[in-house]
Amino acid sequence: MERSMLSIRKLDKQINSDIRARTGVTDILTKIDQMKWRWTGHMLRSPHEKWSKIVTEWYPRDGKRRRGRPRKRWEDELKLTAGYNWRRVANDREQWKGLEEAFAKRQTELRDILE
Repeated sequence: MERSMLSIRKLDKQINSDIRARTGVTDILTKIDQMKWRWTGHMLRSPHEKWSKIVTEWYPRDGKRRRGRPRKRWEDELKLTAGYNWRRVANDREQWKGLEEAFAKRQTELRDILE
């Protein structure tokens, strides 16, 4: 899409990062990560007991996980950026907003490593 916006063909051998810099279009995966971060902060600061907040804070007390590598949880990603007390950090709107870019950057780097 961005190549067609600039009338660049594949044969012109232009690097994708150069094209993205010229168009100014945000990477969709980065945008999704930013929106996910914002929604998490919004949800945790909400004074109402919504099901999304209850499910996020709920820990099952019975049973054990199955054998093998534990599944990655949403909370695990948040802890990497905001630290162990990420729920407390979410209540401070300015601090939470400051960590948004770090979260999106970390997720992008992880995707680049896995590809």
